Amino acid sequence: MRAGVFIIRGLIQKYQFEFTKRKRVLSPQQWESSFAPDGRIRNRGKLLKRVRRGGVDPSIRAEVWPFLLGVYGLDTTKDERDVIRTQNRKKYEKLGINTFF
Repeated sequence: MRAGVFIIRGLIQKYQFEFTKRKRVLSPQQWESSFAPDGRIRNRGKLLKRVRRGGVDPSIRAEVWPFLLGVYGLDTTKDERDVIRTQNRKKYEKLGINTFF
């Protein structure tokens, strides 16, 4: 066997990686149903756990990723997110990078 195999085996034993099957992705229906009437995310921990284990359906990635990247707080309302989005667009336009659109 080559040395690389021993290194990988050693790392697996040292850090005890768990190779698990990927669970189901977060679907658009689950994403929509995770919001309260004011636009706040309900059961944030459960939602994050689902994303961590299964990922996000490609059709809703553009909506979910701003939450995962910290652009929007998980406890923000829809109105608060609209304000943040507007502020970020204004900052972007001030940079003068908007020449392609």
